[in-house]
Amino acid sequence: MARLREVSLSEIKASGYKAGAHIFRMVFGDRDSVAEPGLPLGTSGNWWTVFALSLDTFDHVSGLFAYYQSPERKLGPHDDASPAYSG
Repeated sequence: MARLREVSLSEIKASGYKAGAHIFRMVFGDRDSVAEPGLPLGTSGNWWTVFALSLDTFDHVSGLFAYYQSPERKLGPHDDASPAYSG
């Protein structure tokens, strides 16, 4: 259970924060993630709803997910293995 208040999809929509509303819809669909918590794989999903308390933080962390999932991101020849240490 989160110790901080969770932000619902309706609050995100009311704030006019379009990027947040888009991400909430991608993660939770059109349901209210606070009233109906949970994700298909069994996690509570409250990470997203709590991080939305700080829009700067939410932008930062959701931007990282976009970076990791971007089809534009090019991997080098060693990115699929453990980094080599030469010390």
